[in-house]
Amino acid sequence: MKSLTTVFLLFFSMNLMAISNPQIRICHQKNGEFLSVDLATDQVGLCKIGNSYVGALDLVYLAQNQTSESLISYAQREKKCKGNEVQVVISEDVNFKTLCQHSDGSLIDLDTLNSGRDSVQNSALNMALGL
Repeated sequence: MKSLTTVFLLFFSMNLMAISNPQIRICHQKNGEFLSVDLATDQVGLCKIGNSYVGALDLVYLAQNQTSESLISYAQREKKCKGNEVQVVISEDVNFKTLCQHSDGSLIDLDTLNSGRDSVQNSALNMALGL
């Protein structure tokens, strides 16, 4: 009985954290999967929407009618990173992704950026961004 109660409390507290964290909440509202990744100097949230990865904080800004350089460059169909390329571990089985980190700290997956806004692989992201 104690283990069932413990599991329930753990599940409840995780759901409560997701509801109170705007990065997780907005990522889920956009039908995305929230991931936390380590950069050299920080830990950041990413949102995987379909096959695309964008900064979770960028989606929070978008919800507040603010813009980020990563989403502006993507929306304007730019296909080259105008910031720093950083490599992060996405999963425990050592799955790496290269992200483009703009000067404002915003993030977008380099594959997403390079394939472009008109790529079928980015259709879920386009829908989430209202493009």
